[in-house]
Amino acid sequence: MAIARSKVTAQGQTSIPVEVRRRLGIGPGSVLEWDEDGNKIVVRRAGRFSFEDIHRELFGARTPKTRSVDELKEGIRRYAISVQQPKKGAILNALRRSPLVGVDLDLNRPLTPRRRVDP
Repeated sequence: MAIARSKVTAQGQTSIPVEVRRRLGIGPGSVLEWDEDGNKIVVRRAGRFSFEDIHRELFGARTPKTRSVDELKEGIRRYAISVQQPKKGAILNALRRSPLVGVDLDLNRPLTPRRRVDP
């Protein structure tokens, strides 16, 4: 059974019914793809996703809890701090990947204040 019907003008144009536009999530400027599938022509929205598509994919149909600006800022601050925490052993791993590993360094050389670095 057809979702909707539309008429083609003399110039080959047609209007997309509101229900179809809503289902496809399309509006002015949206790009549609026309594909042949056996004896059918399939029309679909080209691979661009709206914010609503991404939100629906991540959270499903549920509506997220409303939060104040201060709550959002605090959540972002907590996330930023958690991401910045160094992983255990990160310094040691970085030293192991250093290009200086295995190089014979003269560690007994005396420290000279304001000495230029050897070229």
